[in-house]
Amino acid sequence: MDSALPFVKENCEPEYVKYAIVSGFILTLAAPVLISALAALLY
Repeated sequence: MDSALPFVKENCEPEYVKYAIVSGFILTLAAPVLISALAALLY
């Protein structure tokens, strides 16, 4: 999911880990949709 999660876990407070997980999950789900929409607009 989130390639930066190990960095966040190591260098940030524990409360930020849950935000990083949620953010990574949302971005993982949104990326294919947004990329397809952008490609459709450009071509």
